[in-house]
Amino acid sequence: NHNAHVMTSLGCPFHCTFCASHKVHGRTMRYYSVERVRQDFLRLRDDYGAKTLIVQDDHFMGDPERALEIVKIIKELGLKAVFQNGLAMYALKRPFLEALKDAGVENLLLSIESGSQSVLTKIMKKPLKLPIVQRVVEDCRELGIYTNANVIIGMPGETEQDMDEGRDFLKTISPNWFMIFCASPLVGSEMYEIAAERGYLKDGHIGSDYKQAV
Repeated sequence: NHNAHVMTSLGCPFHCTFCASHKVHGRTMRYYSVERVRQDFLRLRDDYGAKTLIVQDDHFMGDPERALEIVKIIKELGLKAVFQNGLAMYALKRPFLEALKDAGVENLLLSIESGSQSVLTKIMKKPLKLPIVQRVVEDCRELGIYTNANVIIGMPGETEQDMDEGRDFLKTISPNWFMIFCASPLVGSEMYEIAAERGYLKDGHIGSDYKQAV
């Protein structure tokens, strides 16, 4: 199908309570060199016929300058790219978004997670400020990049007032689509530990279902 899944780095230094990737990949960032990435992409294109790279890094924006170099390589090699995981929004400056557009990236997943700053900071422990969300969404609109906004509701400790506040904020931004998911306690996440301690889990819970609360 001419698609190749790639990872150019491992790790994520953040402590988002709903995430469990650190249990597998750790919190310390490790990177392939940019030249190694170039050679990998060349081989995928020339030896295996890849036309689209599906980037799976947990934190592709860990080094924004390196990320920009890789995006430029993707364009240089005549490849397309899909970023299946959300890119850290604090690092999505206008020049980087312009480079993505120039490289043929047509859509992005925006990991907003909540329209409530209190939920983001105190409950999710996610390092994101809502004014950044507004800027990125506006820039993507102006550049013609289609955006899916990822939102999670029902975190342990989140109140109806928090949800109302979050909804009010989300009404002020204009991504192309909202994807609303029920918070689900992934094994290995801090959220799972909280849910287990408070007796929130159903008997036998071992996985996740983002459409239905556990």
